[in-house]
Amino acid sequence: MQSVDRTQDERHLANLTNHRSTYGSSDSLEKWRRDLLYISRVAPSTARQYVHAVRRLERQASAPAVEVDRAGLARHMAWLDRKGYATSTQRQAVAALRTFYSWAELEGLVDRSPAWRLRGPRARRREAAHLTREEVARLLYGREPGMIPASPWAARDRVLLGVGYYCGARAGEVGRIQVRDLLPTNTGGWSVAVPGVKGGDVVRRVVLDPLVCAQIQGYLVLRDEIVSPGPWLFPSRRRRPLSADAARGVFEKAWREAGIRKRGRRLTWHVLRHSVATHLVDDGASVPDVQRWLRHRDMSSTQVYAHAREEATLARGLFGRRRLDTSRRPVGLVEEIGHLLASASGASTLVNTHSQA
Repeated sequence: MQSVDRTQDERHLANLTNHRSTYGSSDSLEKWRRDLLYISRVAPSTARQYVHAVRRLERQASAPAVEVDRAGLARHMAWLDRKGYATSTQRQAVAALRTFYSWAELEGLVDRSPAWRLRGPRARRREAAHLTREEVARLLYGREPGMIPASPWAARDRVLLGVGYYCGARAGEVGRIQVRDLLPTNTGGWSVAVPGVKGGDVVRRVVLDPLVCAQIQGYLVLRDEIVSPGPWLFPSRRRRPLSADAARGVFEKAWREAGIRKRGRRLTWHVLRHSVATHLVDDGASVPDVQRWLRHRDMSSTQVYAHAREEATLARGLFGRRRLDTSRRPVGLVEEIGHLLASASGASTLVNTHSQA
């Protein structure tokens, strides 16, 4: 019943008079969006979601956001909760509204931010969904490790997943990698520079797994069969950089074909990022190291992976140290990566501790 009410309410809001002509605040929102992108340097997707949250407030309140007071904001948050919006959506709305009103105060659009004491529901602590090492191996290498499909597009997808996992790259980052970002290593492998999409992100250089390197070598040959692929390592069929949505589609198709079961997990592209972080922590990397590896601004974003350290500690016993069984690790990661992480430049290296024939 709750979902029906929410659908009806959303339909009602969509049928309201056009937002631009009714409230006349689109110019302010557009300026705020540009400031988010080019001054605050937030990710484009975050800027879109923040603007959407403010427009949702205006539609629900039937008034420009700059005319909504503290009581109106409280009613809006109660409305979100009553209509069954997820806790994460409500917390994002709080962040968006506080950011908007702080900006509006600086711009002189409001005398004082009505959102400075706005609070959302407390976040529930939950374990980050991740793949096991065996599942990652099936996803990246299939039944024949080191082999890639004969089709250049299928080969692109296979290599895309390997690079995305080992680099811990976001869906919006992996498609922006160019061929010139690949450099050969002294050991005959490949390293890749990963561009950042969030404000303040630095470019990291990562040394890839030998099996992924072998796949890249074959993929570069097949890539030449694509007419005018452009500078992108993973071009779309329109010869443009692969979009975040396209990368997510590749991942969804791959895990279904690999026979990976959900088991209560939400399997999205970000699971690859959760997986490499969990495996690094499980292999002995510290949480601060993983924070730098994933380029999290806030340590609390990385603390969710601490469960892997706790499980590893319990597994090795209270006084003993568990010996690592490399024969059971189809996807190898380092046990210590602190000395491999960059200092000032942000360039990092991930070295594998094993290779497979």
